[in-house]
Amino acid sequence: MSHATQGVGHTTTASSLSPARRRRRRRAARRRGFLRVAILVLIVVLAVWLSVRVADASSDSGALADRHYTVRAGDTLWQIAGHFYGRQRDLRQVVFTLEQANGLRGRVLQPGVDLRLPVLQ
Repeated sequence: MSHATQGVGHTTTASSLSPARRRRRRRAARRRGFLRVAILVLIVVLAVWLSVRVADASSDSGALADRHYTVRAGDTLWQIAGHFYGRQRDLRQVVFTLEQANGLRGRVLQPGVDLRLPVLQ
């Protein structure tokens, strides 16, 4: 049998490889296995993280409940309105709503008073 005919149809088995080549193949197989496990772990972590984010975003329990704030010395309704309701809202309307929700006659707040901060639509 000549060299030319010997290579045709001849499959390489693990026992016919040199020890160095077997080690390289094992290392490559380990790397591929490690990479597959790492990708799987990454996908699982990403899926859990996204499901928690979606659950938090769609949770209605905290979004529709009134909050409360204990007044500190120097607080004003305007500061509280700006802090909790944002500056993009009309603060005049927010201050009026806070006064109505808490039965306040004037805008002078006493430290220690518990203010109800209603949900605004």
